Amino acid sequence: MLACAREAMKATSDRALHTLLKERLEDDALIEEFVTALFILCEDRKKHWRMLRALVHRWSLMQQFNTNQRLQLEAALLDQK
Repeated sequence: MLACAREAMKATSDRALHTLLKERLEDDALIEEFVTALFILCEDRKKHWRMLRALVHRWSLMQQFNTNQRLQLEAALLDQK
């Protein structure tokens, strides 16, 4: 899952990110592992603070409500751009 998270952080376009998430995160059980991997890979917190803030916000909403987790995750990652 770390490799998938690395690819997501390096995605150059919205379309590439959307395709990556759609292909790799078909199962909702993988989403929690993916989010954890993103937090592990963000070693430079000052550089990636916007993404981390959006990710924490969307993750808390995903846990509170019945939402499409993959779409919420995609939105959080697109918020950083």
